Amino acid sequence: MFGKNIFNQNNPWNIVWDNSGSGAGRVSTISDGLSNTLGVVEKRMITGDVVVSFKDWGTQGQTGGNDGANTWAVTDTQPEGMSFFGTNCKDPNQTWDAQEGQWWLGNCRFGTTDPREYFQPPHSILVPSSQHWANIYPFSNNTTGALMMDGSVRWIKTSISVPTWSAMVTPNGGEVYQDDN
Repeated sequence: MFGKNIFNQNNPWNIVWDNSGSGAGRVSTISDGLSNTLGVVEKRMITGDVVVSFKDWGTQGQTGGNDGANTWAVTDTQPEGMSFFGTNCKDPNQTWDAQEGQWWLGNCRFGTTDPREYFQPPHSILVPSSQHWANIYPFSNNTTGALMMDGSVRWIKTSISVPTWSAMVTPNGGEVYQDDN
């Protein structure tokens, strides 16, 4: 989705059912460079601690709204079943949103003078009952596999800074990429 928080720009149900979203991109439009832009990120299929099943287009057995199941190539799922990354906001100047991020925001700009958006990087692995569906958790070793737009593969550490992760998520942010990974 290239760093566009489409949840509040489009109704989440329209994203799944009508395939609405942030639009198509072309390699020629990625001004930050293909080796600096994320294409695909490894993400657990099940987030949380409940057994996830689908009935009447909803997640059953869910408490608190934190659990989810990521699916591919389906059209009849709820928002907690969509596979997205780089849409969960993280204010780099706050700590209260460190565990879950701010997934409900329409954009990830914080303050009036900074034009950049900031996104929640992969989070260190948590016990399932503390996980949130909008976050990325590693399978092991506090690293998550990522495919860059140039076809290279990188291991992203959970210690990556919010600005560095955010620069990798956006294809045209104009950020200076600092590899602190």
